[in-house]
Amino acid sequence: MVIPQAAAGPATPGDYEADDQALVFVTAAQLSQQSGLYPSRLIGNADFAKLDVNLSPRNQLAMRLSTSRYSGENNVFLDPSSPVTTYGISDNGTEHVETETATASLTSALSTRLISHLRAQYSRDFEWSESNSGSSLTRIPGILDGLGRSAILPRESHEHREHG
Repeated sequence: MVIPQAAAGPATPGDYEADDQALVFVTAAQLSQQSGLYPSRLIGNADFAKLDVNLSPRNQLAMRLSTSRYSGENNVFLDPSSPVTTYGISDNGTEHVETETATASLTSALSTRLISHLRAQYSRDFEWSESNSGSSLTRIPGILDGLGRSAILPRESHEHREHG
């Protein structure tokens, strides 16, 4: 770790003025806590089910169910292709996603030339993210893209859709 060096005055080269020593060292300690390695994980699963039933020679029923769940810590700014990030751990967060879709369709042959198709669908999507920090967001251009609470967190999305 590089220790900041005091300057004798405004015209003397150095990292800080003597009057600012306490502030400089507190700030340097906070920045040091944001560097290094921190764990990031993303765990999820997806399930699918499909059932096709011939109710009669003229009526077929098809049902499908799809679910998806995933969550993870420090995965809001996760780039799986790179182990390096320019965001502090405080600028990241935890994300959760729950999605379900169910569909059913009934196809009926009314005659040799005419068919009827009835379809219904229900889906829901819940997404929420929490920030690792409540501190103010700070950026140091060219060095650190984010330190403190992310500008996009917390966020929450709830969506329900029904189609018939």
